[in-house]
Amino acid sequence: FVTAGSLSEGALEFAVAASCLKHSIPGDFAWVTRDEVDRLARAEHGHPDGTVFLPVSEGCPGPYVGVSEDNGVTWTVRKGPTTVGSEELDADITVTKDGTAYFLYRDHDHLVHMMRSKDKFATCDDFLVQPPDHTLGRFTAITSGDDGHVAMAYLATRDAQQPGGRPNNASGGTVWHLFVTTTTNAEDPNPTFVTQQVTPDEDPVQVGCVWEGGGGGGPFGCRNLLDFIDMVHDKDGRWYVAITDGCMPRNGCTGTPQEPDFQSRDREIAVVVQDSGPSLFADKGILPPIGLTWPDPETRGEPADPEPQPATPARADPPR
Repeated sequence: FVTAGSLSEGALEFAVAASCLKHSIPGDFAWVTRDEVDRLARAEHGHPDGTVFLPVSEGCPGPYVGVSEDNGVTWTVRKGPTTVGSEELDADITVTKDGTAYFLYRDHDHLVHMMRSKDKFATCDDFLVQPPDHTLGRFTAITSGDDGHVAMAYLATRDAQQPGGRPNNASGGTVWHLFVTTTTNAEDPNPTFVTQQVTPDEDPVQVGCVWEGGGGGGPFGCRNLLDFIDMVHDKDGRWYVAITDGCMPRNGCTGTPQEPDFQSRDREIAVVVQDSGPSLFADKGILPPIGLTWPDPETRGEPADPEPQPATPARADPPR
């Protein structure tokens, strides 16, 4: 559609942005405002001058970024520090309003790192995101609000691994949870990262290995999660994470699996929402609870329980 009074170029940008926003239900009006479409058309969540960044990770000797300053007509490939590697299939990038870019990926140590650049990846700083008790990480998603306010999501485990361990050969019975790491001083020389396990102990995302390539998922068939993860925030700075959930009550992987080499194989969609806590926007302060509870047993695929259980509080790791 074309809005009255818009220039042809602006109308095209508006229409393309509007086409990217989902509708509420088929046949209903879209639950978006003109201001939301305008912000997307102006690339408010990209670089302020419209520069496009394309993260390139798996298969490269290190984290690489494709950079285009002319709407994708030409591209320059810039590489990160030579001291780190790159393993993540779907690395992710976010840019704050001051133009600082943050690239989230998995290093050769199979832990999640954040690469920061203030000059369109001409130079970069690299930081280990995961806390010391994590042994493996997988899948990465990142979002940002105000300058220096960044939230990162990934799957991780604390379970011990054999030498050379990586997600696709993780020890049988390895328990994976969704973690979110946040920082409000990402621009500092040494940012402070606060990490929370946001899925309950008794209901992990996956048990066993997490496949890293194509095909059938190796001898244990653990390609059930594929590579789906995404993270966004709303106008209040509350974050949302979409993941594939491989562990459902119906396949016996909640609680404590009976077999030490248990492998979960479900593939349901789950959306994890920040119920309360610090906003990604400083002026919003601490977000009040919105009353979320853990899904009822019937929805989760287990026998009905007359007493609905409240959401399990997130477990926080010490700041680093």
